[in-house]
Amino acid sequence: MKLLQNFENMEINQALEEYVVSMYTLLSSIDSAKMEVFSSEETIWSLTHIPFPLFNLVFRSKFKEVNAEETIQEIIAKCRSNNVPMLFQVGPNSEPENLSSILEKNGFEFSDEIPGMGCEIQKLNLAMEIPSGFKIKRVIDESMVKIYMEIIKGVFGMPDVAVDGMTDFFTTIGFEENSPVQHFIGFLDDIPVATSMVVMGPQVAGILNVTTMPEARRKGVGTWITYYPLQFAKNRGYKIGVLTSSEEAYTMYEKMGFQEMCKIKRYMWTPQPSL
Repeated sequence: MKLLQNFENMEINQALEEYVVSMYTLLSSIDSAKMEVFSSEETIWSLTHIPFPLFNLVFRSKFKEVNAEETIQEIIAKCRSNNVPMLFQVGPNSEPENLSSILEKNGFEFSDEIPGMGCEIQKLNLAMEIPSGFKIKRVIDESMVKIYMEIIKGVFGMPDVAVDGMTDFFTTIGFEENSPVQHFIGFLDDIPVATSMVVMGPQVAGILNVTTMPEARRKGVGTWITYYPLQFAKNRGYKIGVLTSSEEAYTMYEKMGFQEMCKIKRYMWTPQPSL
């Protein structure tokens, strides 16, 4: 695939799936990562033994209605075998049209709906100067990953099992400067207060794990910790950046120059305890 050059291109919606797929596929290619990625014409999804939904995730679904339920039941069976929950994303390219109702019929519960957003990196608007005393560093070793994950844990309230899993995965990917996956920590007066991550996929640069500690908010930290990895990607030739936004961060991204491209619904399946 070529890097997308035109922000108006309808392929951006597909690219919102592709950059996440590329990261998980990279992980699954590393023997020590302990992640399987199942890929077919109909679906791409990941499976681990970690009981946290982000590790067991359906990225893409293009089912034929006639066999959609059967395929979903096969996915559920594998998750049940591993005793792990599953998160299922339904985006603008998902098929069939009644996929949401099929999921609910088969035990999935609606979790939330999040906006997918995109921008032309060169046109990003930074309304404020970089905060005084704020510095951003690329994560270059395991000790920095632990700092990075402590911030994410503090902001998201992520359980230890997920923190440990993400720490292992990010360490497994490694810290080479030419890696398609990069992590960043923001320091305010030498105190770690923010994180972000960029996945340089086959078409676009995707931003994830944007967090800011409560004491560092409303100072421009969130804007700059988002901007920095996009500039890193721009230096590698990327023109388009994409992300999914929380409700709290939506206005910040809009002010930067991101535009909403689509809505992504998320459904959760959770294994029931044995009687």
